[in-house]
Amino acid sequence: MWRKDTVWTGPVQEKGYLLTGDCTRHIHMWTPRESDWLVSQQTFSSHNDSVEDIQWSPNEEHVFASCSVDKSIRIWDDRAATHQACMITVPDAHSSDVNVINWNRMEPFIVSGGDDGVIKVWDLRKLDTYAALFKHHTGPITSVEWHPTDSSVFGASGEDNQVSLWGPGGRVGGGTASD
Repeated sequence: MWRKDTVWTGPVQEKGYLLTGDCTRHIHMWTPRESDWLVSQQTFSSHNDSVEDIQWSPNEEHVFASCSVDKSIRIWDDRAATHQACMITVPDAHSSDVNVINWNRMEPFIVSGGDDGVIKVWDLRKLDTYAALFKHHTGPITSVEWHPTDSSVFGASGEDNQVSLWGPGGRVGGGTASD
């Protein structure tokens, strides 16, 4: 079974590469050909469980991040041999599954959301602990994304039907999604 993520922005993506993660902990790199796709037989395999999200770095051509049911966030460099490509691991990024991640385009931050309903901001210069933690949602986090022009603001949504906006002072907006 193939999982997400397809992200087509940034220098690597302009070359057409696609990354997919699967339920058996592997990340696969795909290269477009004239009439189909070529999937590499070499997999990125440092996770211990299902890969939940993959995001190319918006600033580093060969770097991507992934998160997993194994509670970790990993930073990879696709220039390295696949068995050595995992450059950084945050082993217990959340208390349960890490569902989603998103790179900040202007600052060295990644935001993550997990099944624990917690949102965390990670400073890539110091990953031994999170830079900020936000707890508002009452269910798993299903989406996180940085504002495209304001590097201090991001949004999140969860299975609790809540959408929340966050900034330097904490929650700055949001509401309940109605059916």
